[in-house]
Amino acid sequence: MQRFFLIVLLLSSLRVSAQEKLQGNYILYALGGSSISQIDEFQSPIPYRGYGLNAMLGWHSFEGNWMSNLDLGGGAALSNPYQFGDNRNSSLDLSARLHYSLRYLAFKSGKHQVFGGLYSQNFFNYRQLQNFANSSESFATFFGVGPSVAYTYTRRDRIFGKDFNWSYQAELNIPASTVYLRPSFTRQLVAGTPGFVDHQLWGDAWQMDFRHSFIWHRANGNQIRISYHWEYLKASRPNPYYFAQHQINLQLFFKL
Repeated sequence: MQRFFLIVLLLSSLRVSAQEKLQGNYILYALGGSSISQIDEFQSPIPYRGYGLNAMLGWHSFEGNWMSNLDLGGGAALSNPYQFGDNRNSSLDLSARLHYSLRYLAFKSGKHQVFGGLYSQNFFNYRQLQNFANSSESFATFFGVGPSVAYTYTRRDRIFGKDFNWSYQAELNIPASTVYLRPSFTRQLVAGTPGFVDHQLWGDAWQMDFRHSFIWHRANGNQIRISYHWEYLKASRPNPYYFAQHQINLQLFFKL
């Protein structure tokens, strides 16, 4: 009986130790690649698809029952018409993102944790069509606030005789309110006036953010993460605008 209680105590301590691997304050640096798809009927009704590079800097904190994340990222991508692979009609996209989330530990059972809270996702995209008959530029800026849900799973395994501490984390962010600003304009200004400037409320705009991360906990407290990020933006007024992105990043977390 005494041996049984010792085994239970040991397993419990390993489980608590594994959970605590996610605790702390971290600075992160990330680099990755992306695949984008978009339609902006202000410029062209033709879907564009392409590839780009991304970089991100952030601060993540998980102390007690509270988890907060702040990420600032940017990227550049080149895309071409989906139906017509003509490089003369290529599109240059420059984007920036600011993401903040604050969540509270709502459920915990063994290696599983579920968090709920709020997030704010802000997106800016500059697009320039190259060497096209109606060559033009446009901006799209989204400001979104809404609920955020996160799930984490943490465990310790022995591989080749060595301890391997790892975690899986998933996030789903859906805005309850989105405001977008689209001061789009063409290069060929009419009497020096931009072709279009407008504001619309969230009923005519929508966005979603979904993330998966596989985390390797290092002995010094730092983390190495492989993260997949899917993002979707949509605006129906004054003209349809769709933007979707698949992103894979290598993230380095340094514990403070």
